[in-house]
Amino acid sequence: MSFQLIPVVDQMLELYRLPIGQDRFQAYLNLLQGPHGKDMICPVGGYNPMAKEPAIARLQELKMLNAEALAQTELEKLSRECAQLGIDQVGVALNLADDVGGSWSDYFSTSFSSRFQIGALVKRQFCAVFFWTSEPFSEELIRRRVREYALRTVYQLRNGLARTLQDMMDQERFVAQHSPKTESQMSDEASDLAEKFLKKYGNSDEMPVMFNFFMGDEASEALGYRTFGLEPNLGFRYAQKLAIQA
Repeated sequence: MSFQLIPVVDQMLELYRLPIGQDRFQAYLNLLQGPHGKDMICPVGGYNPMAKEPAIARLQELKMLNAEALAQTELEKLSRECAQLGIDQVGVALNLADDVGGSWSDYFSTSFSSRFQIGALVKRQFCAVFFWTSEPFSEELIRRRVREYALRTVYQLRNGLARTLQDMMDQERFVAQHSPKTESQMSDEASDLAEKFLKKYGNSDEMPVMFNFFMGDEASEALGYRTFGLEPNLGFRYAQKLAIQA
C-alpha cells in the first residue's frame, strides 16, 4: 500500500480569499467534485466552504506548523509498514472541520462519522484526516492524527465497513495497536463497564448504541440519542487500554 498526500491547505486558503458567496462555494465544489460535479475527486468534504476568519486563522496555523510536510513524513513511514498489503495507492488530504459555535460541523456527529462512516472515501481510495477549529494544534498531534485516520482506511480496505459495535471496536483496537502507545488513564471500573457493554451489545448495529459507546452520554444527549450512563470517549479509551495490554 502506498499513501500519497494530496496538498490542499494552500488551495483552501486561496479559496478563502474569495468573498463569501456563490463564487466561493462553486470553487469549493470544483475542488471537491471537479468542474462536471460527477464524483468526488479530492477528499475535502470536511471543510466549511463559507468559513470566516477564525477558522481561516486555524488553517493558517496548520500551514505555519508545516502540517502537510509532517503528514507526508508520517505517510511515507506508514507506507513502508503496509507495503505487503498489496493495496493500491490511497490519497490523503488534511481537513479542518469548523465546529466552533455551530459554524458548520457538529463536533460529536462529525467526529464519529469521520472515523467509522468512511465507506464513500474508502471506495474511492481516499482518506480524509480531520482536525478541529476548537482544538490546539501541535506537531505531535498532527503526526498521530494522520496515522490514526490512515490506519482506519487500511482496516476498512482489508475488512470492509464497520457495521456493528464489535466491528468498530476491532477497528479502533487495530488503530491503537499500530499507533504510539500512551499511558492508560482508564479506571478498572470504567474498563469493566466497557467490557460488559461490549459483550451485551457487540452485535448491535443501532446507531444510538454504537455512538454512545464511543462518544458518551453528553454527546448522545446533544443529538437526542438514548444514553447508557457512559463516559466520554469510553470506547476509544478502552481500545487503547487493550492495545497496551496486548
